[in-house]
Amino acid sequence: MAADPAARLTLVIPTFRRPDKALRALRFWAGRGFRLLMLDGSEQPLDLPDALSADPGITYLHRPDPLSQRLGLAARTIATPYACLCGDDDFMLPSALRACLRFLDDNPCYSACGGQALGFDRGGRGQPRAFVRYAQFRDLDIAQSDPGERTFAHFSHYCPASVYAVCRSGPWAEAMSLWAEREFPVYAIGEIQFEFHMAHSGGIHRLPVLHWLRSHEVARRVHQRAGDRDASLSTALTLPDVWRLPVHAGLRDALVSDTAARIAALSGAARDGVEADLRAALDAYLAPPGARAAALPRLRKKLAKRMDRWRLPFALRLWLLRRRGVACDAADVTAILRHLPPAH
Repeated sequence: MAADPAARLTLVIPTFRRPDKALRALRFWAGRGFRLLMLDGSEQPLDLPDALSADPGITYLHRPDPLSQRLGLAARTIATPYACLCGDDDFMLPSALRACLRFLDDNPCYSACGGQALGFDRGGRGQPRAFVRYAQFRDLDIAQSDPGERTFAHFSHYCPASVYAVCRSGPWAEAMSLWAEREFPVYAIGEIQFEFHMAHSGGIHRLPVLHWLRSHEVARRVHQRAGDRDASLSTALTLPDVWRLPVHAGLRDALVSDTAARIAALSGAARDGVEADLRAALDAYLAPPGARAAALPRLRKKLAKRMDRWRLPFALRLWLLRRRGVACDAADVTAILRHLPPAH
């Protein structure tokens, strides 16, 4: 019998001031065969139960540092061939993670692989509900042979396709290091740098499987900050501001030049070429909407988006996904729902 591929994947879970969610995540993943690296930035460490402390697959590190520095530590710590970032209140389906590992094993020209995402919360009666997140994940295959063409294709129809996907640990660690080594005061710029580097490193593929359950149990807020220590998680300055306003020209040029220089050093590519690829990708990402489509296709797209956002019982939402050809592992979803606390 072939060895379980799970041991070749490290799940990286940052957490901050949410001990209940952190412990829930640890309990869910304990004994499932995957490596787990939890990086806790809270002022006080978790009081881990003995069973979790003794689990050889779990590494818990208390580091009251900015998020970027904790992810930089993860980049230096991971020893498995694959890595995947997971929110402390989100869930990945083990069956989907294994499918992504098999795909990457069989397709060495790809750097990342993921699947469909669902959001989940509770309805008025406290029952878990699900809705489609990132519908543009469907049928995604960024496979151009040229890095510049790949990054342009990705950012022309941008979605966070690799940041929560299963990734090869080499480019994953390099991409996280971009954020950790120099954090620019631009909201969510770490994600943008990560996505660019992963696409520049190789293809990004999405399988027709339910992969990721994204938590909306409470209203999502920007990552809590202690003393404004996470400059790139403040919404005070956004990438469109930096890209378009002359007053931020110096910051824009520094961001592009520094990111391109470090990616070129990591990849061995020419710096001028990487910088040109990055500018083209960001121009595409920030481009204003093009000419409006014809009325009927536009209406169909609008209706499809509205239906995707409907909060439906899990069983009904999974049935609709399967009708679209998305495989949903019922056992994994049931196991996840068992880890949700009873409604108050």
